[in-house]
Amino acid sequence: TGQMYCEPCGNGESPSEDCWELAEKAASTIARTPLCVEIQLELFQEGCCKQPPRDRCTMCPDGRSFSGSVVVPNFNPFDGDMSCADLNSDHAYLDYLFESGSCDDTLLRRSGAWCGCPGVRRECSLCSNGERPPNPNLVDPVYYGWDCDTFDFVSSFFSESECSSFVDSIFEFDAPSFCGCRDAPIPQVCDLCPKGQIVANPDLLLGHNRRFTCRELALSTRYIPSIDPCEKALSAHKSNGYVGACCAPIDQVPRMYGGTASAPNLQSTSQLSTILLLGLASSWLIWG
Repeated sequence: TGQMYCEPCGNGESPSEDCWELAEKAASTIARTPLCVEIQLELFQEGCCKQPPRDRCTMCPDGRSFSGSVVVPNFNPFDGDMSCADLNSDHAYLDYLFESGSCDDTLLRRSGAWCGCPGVRRECSLCSNGERPPNPNLVDPVYYGWDCDTFDFVSSFFSESECSSFVDSIFEFDAPSFCGCRDAPIPQVCDLCPKGQIVANPDLLLGHNRRFTCRELALSTRYIPSIDPCEKALSAHKSNGYVGACCAPIDQVPRMYGGTASAPNLQSTSQLSTILLLGLASSWLIWG
């Protein structure tokens, strides 16, 4: 019949040898069909192909136009903000959150509400009232390296059913509270310093490239919302030597501060201009 079958990689390259099962699935699928695109997408997302499919996913589900000039916060602070038009041409946004091989689960498609796709309603916002975060430029330099506008953008990826769990299960960081959203109280779960100790060296620089201070580490750690991620973070902070370097028994602090008994103010978080990028679809929390 002369029927064409799906090429594993959309640009004609050969897929990686360890991807033979997906490649065989593509070879038995009719070319230029939605299933062919999904298989090629999965091969790209799993690192089997270097380029995405030629008939790649569209941002808007029906292929209609979006608002290309809308500003999108950039995950990499060195690059500055981008536009929805930039996002649409960035292959990184063809990565997925939960399910590979599905256009609907790509970061590109999930950006549709932010970028004004017709008929696409935003179902999740960082602040429950839908307002922009009160502190849009406040940066968490420890766990994500994002400002609050970026947290708000990321929250727009989620559906209504996913929205209720993005703080506890997805972020494992109470970004709404950190960013000052109304009706978002500070979690009372996690403290950097053990009981009986306080932050004694607030301005000590820590981390790879010395990108955050003890004060910032203690502040961000307060916004871990539940026990399991708190224990994981504190274990890493102890093994990295951060707890020992930052904290000291309360009765020793006056000597360290030249006779003053006042503890450092954790709320005066400085803004860091150099923060390492955390890829969205990779490991969520960083503290190294």
